[in-house]
Amino acid sequence: MKISLKWLNDFVKVDDISPKELSQLLTMKTAETEGIYSKSEYYSNIYTCEILETVKIDEKHFKCKIKSDKIYEVISGAPNTKKGLKTFHIKPGGKLDGETISTKSFSGEVSEGMLLSGKELGINNDHSGLFQLPDETKIGIEIGEFTDFYDDVIEIDNKSLTHRPDLWGIFGFSREVKAILGREKREPKIFEKDEIKNLPEFPVEIIDREKCFRYVGVKIDNIKIEPSPLNLQIRLSNTGHVPRNLIVDLTNYVMVEIGQPLHAFDGNSIKKIVVDSAKKDFVFTTLDQVERKLPEGILLIKNEDTPVAIAGIMGGGNSEIRDDSKSLFLESANFNATHIRKMSTRIALRTDSSARFEKSLDPENALIGCLRYVQLLKENQKEIKMASCITDKNYNPFKKNVIFTDYKYIKKTIGIDIEDKIIKNILESLEFEVEEEKDKIKITAPTHRSTKDISIKEDIVEEVVRIYGFDNVKPELPKLQIKAPLRNYENEKDNIIKDLLTYKYDLNEVDSHPWFDEKFNKKVGYKTGDEIEIKNPITNDNKFLRSSLLPILLKFSFENLKYFDEFSLYEIGKIFHKDSEIKKLGILSVDRKTKNQEEKSFFRMKLILNDIFERLTGKELDYRTPTEHQLINPSISSDIYFSQDGQNFEYIGYIGIIHPKINSLLDKKVVICFCEVEIERLYGFEKNILFKQFSTFPQTSLDFSILKSKKEIFKDFESKLKEFKNDLVKDFKIYDIYSGENIPEGFESVTLRYTIGSDQKTLTGEEIEDFQKLFISFIKDKGYTLRN
Repeated sequence: MKISLKWLNDFVKVDDISPKELSQLLTMKTAETEGIYSKSEYYSNIYTCEILETVKIDEKHFKCKIKSDKIYEVISGAPNTKKGLKTFHIKPGGKLDGETISTKSFSGEVSEGMLLSGKELGINNDHSGLFQLPDETKIGIEIGEFTDFYDDVIEIDNKSLTHRPDLWGIFGFSREVKAILGREKREPKIFEKDEIKNLPEFPVEIIDREKCFRYVGVKIDNIKIEPSPLNLQIRLSNTGHVPRNLIVDLTNYVMVEIGQPLHAFDGNSIKKIVVDSAKKDFVFTTLDQVERKLPEGILLIKNEDTPVAIAGIMGGGNSEIRDDSKSLFLESANFNATHIRKMSTRIALRTDSSARFEKSLDPENALIGCLRYVQLLKENQKEIKMASCITDKNYNPFKKNVIFTDYKYIKKTIGIDIEDKIIKNILESLEFEVEEEKDKIKITAPTHRSTKDISIKEDIVEEVVRIYGFDNVKPELPKLQIKAPLRNYENEKDNIIKDLLTYKYDLNEVDSHPWFDEKFNKKVGYKTGDEIEIKNPITNDNKFLRSSLLPILLKFSFENLKYFDEFSLYEIGKIFHKDSEIKKLGILSVDRKTKNQEEKSFFRMKLILNDIFERLTGKELDYRTPTEHQLINPSISSDIYFSQDGQNFEYIGYIGIIHPKINSLLDKKVVICFCEVEIERLYGFEKNILFKQFSTFPQTSLDFSILKSKKEIFKDFESKLKEFKNDLVKDFKIYDIYSGENIPEGFESVTLRYTIGSDQKTLTGEEIEDFQKLFISFIKDKGYTLRN
């Protein structure tokens, strides 16, 4: 947002305060400023002049004798160079966009400065010829003497204005400056609508009143398409807008000044305005001659049944003001902010108008903006004819917000004792109505502050303290009783899991968006059905909230396989169903495809899961016959059950190898293993931790490789092993699984690792051998044999 100080001075006196000081005041009391642009630092010595004589010196250049503050000889290459033309001349030594202009020679002829185009002046984009001044322009006058050319512009950081719809126009800032400096404010001059109240009303119908709150319009005939007055063009260019013609420029002028977007339709193209939502998707060509696909439900401005504009965003090419237009219909409306924001994002079209409408503009500005436009047009084209009265469809009159509070609360919240009178004066300077009622005060916010940012008593406190000055509030440490923070079991458990996976098992954490990538899901064949649809997705491929962590982790693995052959990923995140949100842990590992790698990957994943649940709960997981899971190989998978009491088991997830059909999409031969489990059951579950004295004597690890039939369910095999009891056993784990060379057909070798020791002494070789014999005897009794 650019604030022209000369323009601002129309409404509140600021020409006696430095731009830097004003910028600092605005930053401290209203909105953060990004910088100050002073045009006088980049331009100087620019005067009006008249071409007295021209002599052609080559195919492109003219030698001109001009009169400015004195006679000069200047070389010009502009095609519209001619005797009698009045334009701008920059003298030698003057600055043009920061560059110093000197006397130069062209084809042996000396040029004392140069004649300027609109683009060189920074007024417009026209570089086709010299800037043409009206015939009545006095010559020899410096440009700053009769225009706002040498303006100071303060640029405001837009993100600090998102909650202030009243500050999207220069007049809105005049209210702030008035309160900050304690000065009088002048209102913009507007047309008296009663002058045309007897004219017929232009037909306007609002069908969708949930999206269009107010619609003001008027038809004007006998208009002329001509350039805007010089100073109007300069004001627009100084605030970042390119002048085109008076009719269009005035819509931008009012928008910058009042903060109310307007749109001018060709009057002969419009018979009746209808405001309604699109009933289906369709293609529409906008003013910029781009064909855009518009979705069902988007609010449209129609000429009877034909769309002529996207409400609040951009007009259509079929109703724009043309060079031969003789009539216009002016639109000044107020639209639903949420709808405008969603639709401008959805169709990827953000304009100055949509940026303002999405902030919840003051509905009163719809009428003021229309009347201001008519006033300015009448001042510049006195021959126009009003073809209708002011049409004002306002079915939902806006109510001012009323807040009740008291002076004591305001002072206590700010932390200093401010006089009641000062508080009241501050609020009234901001155009709030203040009524004192016994020990309460009734504060009525103006409409331009009621649409968004003023609704509760804390807002009133903010208004008082910012104008009073934050720098006037002395910092004081709060007097608080220090208490230990409440434990967040959820974060504690999550961090334990993350530390375990990251540091012990060397997994990499990822943090993904909570939605599916439909394009990738289709690629791998992951089907979606009852997922929650996002109303305003960032793209059409991201319109469903995820119901599983598998697709996104699989997508990440595809990306990482371009650079690595082996890696492991995990994410702790929520998945979404229509009636619930569930936090889950997803782990995905990728390994090179070697013999028995599927069993190894599956087994390692089980070890990781068992470690997590044993560490956090002291309980074991139960792996059961799998149900069907998308993209998972049913022959190498299990459903996972967990019980807090050891009796009532509940399903919490699954583990499995990704189906071989997925591997056909990859260039590398790999094994992908995935598991997904609910971890919310772990929150609030405290593991009973028992202390056991560490042994001071050495321990011994013994490995036993047992031949097991592949047909035997692994869970049954583990249950049999747990029947072996011995006081020397300190730890036991399944270390490896192998099948292949030297292993009988239909069997696999399972390596067990027992750690044994004594708390009283160092085990002798005979005691270790006795343990081995005892375990081998146990294995044989269970029907297994040791691998040689």
